[in-house]
Amino acid sequence: MGVGALARTVKKESVDSIAELKPARPDGRLVLATVRARDPESDAVYALRYRVRLVRGDRWYVAAINTTRQGG
Repeated sequence: MGVGALARTVKKESVDSIAELKPARPDGRLVLATVRARDPESDAVYALRYRVRLVRGDRWYVAAINTTRQGG
């Protein structure tokens, strides 16, 4: 069971890991980033994961976050 988007702003505590999901291509990478975020109101800490598509220009750029082939 997944957790939907949070209604309020949370603050990044840390980036815990970045793992490559598919073999790298010269022009891009697909990675999984795991972060911890804190809700300043409740002080709750959430472990969140994002699927991130990176593309190479003069440096690496984020091209998309949490997209799928079905959703774009």
